Amino acid sequence: GLNEAYRILKPGGRFFCMEFSKVENFPIFDELYKFYSKQIIPVMGEIIAGDFASYDYLIKSIEKFPDQVQFGAMIENAGFEDVDYENVLFGAIAIHSGVFLKISKLIGNLNAQKIISWKIYSQSFFSCKVFSLTDIGEGIHEVALKKWFIKEGDKIEQFQDICEVQSDKSSVVITSRYDGIISKVHHDVDSIIKVGDSLVSIETDDLLLDNVTNSTFEDTESNMKKDNTNSIHNMSNDSVNKSHSKNNKKIMTTPAIRRMASEHDIDLSIIKGTGPNNRIIKEDMLLYLAENKTYENHEKSKSQEQLYLDSDTDSLCNSEIKLNMFQRSMCKNMQKSILVPQFGLCDIVEMDEMISLRRIFNKNDEQITFMPIFIKACSFALKEFPIFNGVFDSENLSIQLN
Repeated sequence: GLNEAYRILKPGGRFFCMEFSKVENFPIFDELYKFYSKQIIPVMGEIIAGDFASYDYLIKSIEKFPDQVQFGAMIENAGFEDVDYENVLFGAIAIHSGVFLKISKLIGNLNAQKIISWKIYSQSFFSCKVFSLTDIGEGIHEVALKKWFIKEGDKIEQFQDICEVQSDKSSVVITSRYDGIISKVHHDVDSIIKVGDSLVSIETDDLLLDNVTNSTFEDTESNMKKDNTNSIHNMSNDSVNKSHSKNNKKIMTTPAIRRMASEHDIDLSIIKGTGPNNRIIKEDMLLYLAENKTYENHEKSKSQEQLYLDSDTDSLCNSEIKLNMFQRSMCKNMQKSILVPQFGLCDIVEMDEMISLRRIFNKNDEQITFMPIFIKACSFALKEFPIFNGVFDSENLSIQLN
């Protein structure tokens, strides 16, 4: 219900949430608990359980919720005599203040803070952000998704690993830029993702407590802020330690080693690297495979797959095998190479004059090889015969001279 409230609350709007815990052997708490459980919660539950869309039931429940004066009177009847429910601007806060002061007289201010709390939520601090695949460099425009480290509904922090993607050049782990909850995963494993495509949607949740000036709540507000400050400080330290520990657990190795680990279903975090900065090298992987006899198991699985293929060939005739990232890259290059006209020339030439020319050039500080001379000669030849440097347009059946 709270998440739905975030989604439909108008920008700049706010709503009040009262939270409390049931405590035994305190009659006044029992009365408050009965009041909520018998008069408020059933009304909310009736609306939520009804046949309403998510953006309708909160509005319906607000319509059925008692108005401010009636709500204050009901709490007074439950045993809270010091409730001020005539404050129109901060009515909910004033009602809560009366409840809080009544409880604090019985069990003390600090104990009351542990049992009952107040919050004001604002929609302007809630948003759902789409995290897209950014340019990972090296001229890579698309990648294959190899592994998810999260799933929908998981809480995520900044710099936490989201997924591992692989291109025809390298394997990269994508990390989060936001704190929040994963609301949607946009791709499946082995999907091809282009730069700019959405990876996940993250619900960020920055709930800020508004400063409310109320004469009956000044004493308790300062103490609650102290506790909140300490808890926020501890939470920030915990998050820093978590991110620091996660950075320490970064596995350094090459894409080839990662591919080998993926083929043998091996967790690289359990392999001790002997390379620079604890990098996992090929010898480490081979040693681990030898100790755990993974090679033998892998060969057995291969032989079993071959037996399966031999025995059930008919059922696989209409099956489809998707190309991986490397095969797709090879296929594209092969298709391009077919479009290039093939031309070969073999001739025997005397190099005496070219050798003499190179000696003249090399009298200066800059030393050159024969290759620049060949390239310069080819440039003159292409100017004389431009068709050799032309591009064939298959659609218009023409040759574009460059």
